[in-house]
Amino acid sequence: MLIVLAVDPELGWRLAWPVGVATVIGLVGALYLSYLGRHEQAEHSDPGDKIETSNPLELGTAIRFAITLTVIIVLSRAASAWAGTSGLYLVAGFGAG
Repeated sequence: MLIVLAVDPELGWRLAWPVGVATVIGLVGALYLSYLGRHEQAEHSDPGDKIETSNPLELGTAIRFAITLTVIIVLSRAASAWAGTSGLYLVAGFGAG
């Protein structure tokens, strides 16, 4: 909103109500889900149940992510050249899955 107000003040003031309402609705939903999560976690927490996690900044994880991202970018460029917009939707579907 600050950027919009700086670039076009009239548009910023027109967007104030919709953005404000969306912000309030999002905050209320987040607080409600946070409230539900705290009670659910307290009911189901067992000190013996530990989730194994790994460091996402390890070199292997970063390389796998870079390779995956590179493949998706190359496929999207190829699909765009071959089939236009529908090819991009196809690659986006595979990338999201």
